[in-house]
Amino acid sequence: MGMFHRSMIKKAGDYLLSILDAEPTIRYSRFYDGTKKVASAIRKGMKLTDIDDFYSAEILIDVTVELLQEKGVVETSDLAAELPDGCNDYQIKLTPKGRRLLNAGVNFRYPHVEL
Repeated sequence: MGMFHRSMIKKAGDYLLSILDAEPTIRYSRFYDGTKKVASAIRKGMKLTDIDDFYSAEILIDVTVELLQEKGVVETSDLAAELPDGCNDYQIKLTPKGRRLLNAGVNFRYPHVEL
């Protein structure tokens, strides 16, 4: 699929964590419902530019959730509802550890990711 530069994942992480800071439990379908309206809103929220058009904002969020889950910052659980691509939607929940890190103002670092 390709390489995701850490700077793009950081944009996704900052955006996702800002939402989870206000709403500790959300659904992935908030970021991916198959509409251009939602995709455009996510790109704006992540501060992606025209130069960043190569990157899929929805996939960046999905990859970032996985990275944050590995660090114990969020946890996920599958939901019965389906996404437009036929995969199950899932819930994203900020963990107590994630809350502590956000409250402490930790600057999360992300690796390059190759899919």
